[in-house]
Amino acid sequence: MKLLILFVFINGFVFSQKKYDTLLVFFNEAFVAPNYTLFSDIGERAGNGKLGFDFGLKHIFREQKQVYFVYGVEFCFTNSYYDNIYAFKGHGTKEYRNVTVFNFNISNSFNWRFHFGKSKHFFIETGLLLDFLIYSKVKGEFRYTYGTGKDFISLNTNYGGPSPSIGLNFGLGYNLFFNNVEVGIKPDIKFNLIPFLLMNNSYSYFQNFAYSRIVLNFRKLN
Repeated sequence: MKLLILFVFINGFVFSQKKYDTLLVFFNEAFVAPNYTLFSDIGERAGNGKLGFDFGLKHIFREQKQVYFVYGVEFCFTNSYYDNIYAFKGHGTKEYRNVTVFNFNISNSFNWRFHFGKSKHFFIETGLLLDFLIYSKVKGEFRYTYGTGKDFISLNTNYGGPSPSIGLNFGLGYNLFFNNVEVGIKPDIKFNLIPFLLMNNSYSYFQNFAYSRIVLNFRKLN
C-alpha cells in the first residue's frame, strides 16, 4: 500500500512540474521493446523463458547535458513456462504440467543516461524501477496424485493486483540520427529486488523475475 501511494504521489508531482495541455506533450520520447524472460520462479520452482513485449513513454530532463535524467511510464507484458511442478496437499501431491504464466505490470522508471563523446552516439542507462503487477493469468493442467481423481484437469486462473515491487535495470545503447529524429537501440536487463505477490480467492504465491529486452527509443529533436 505504501508503494502504491508513493507511485501516485511521484506521478502527480512530476506531471505538476510542467504546465502542458496534455500528458502526450509532457513526454518527449517513446519506446517499444520485445522481451525474453531469463528467470522466473513460483516459490522455489524456476521457469523457462518465453517472449513478451514492453512499450512506454519517457520524459528526458537535462537534454543539453552529457548525462540525462530519464523518467518513464512503462507497460510490460511477460511470459514464463513451467513444467512438472509438485505441491503437497493433504495426504498427497498436486502435480502441475505445461503451465504458462502471463503477467501485465506497469512501471515507473527513474534512470540516468550517460553519453560518451560530443556526438552522444554511445550511452549507458541504468536506474530504479517502481513496479506494480496489475494482472496475472496462469494456464496449464493439474491433477491430484492421491484418491480417485488422477486425470489431468485444465487450469485457467486469474490473479489480481496491484502487487508492488522494486527493481533495477541496466543497458548499453547506441543512438542513430535521421534529420531531426533520434533512434536509440539499447539491449538491457530488468530484474526485481522484491518478489510480486499474486493472489486470488483460493491461492497466493510469490514470483521473482529477470528479463532481457531490445529497446528501441524514438525522440524528435528540437
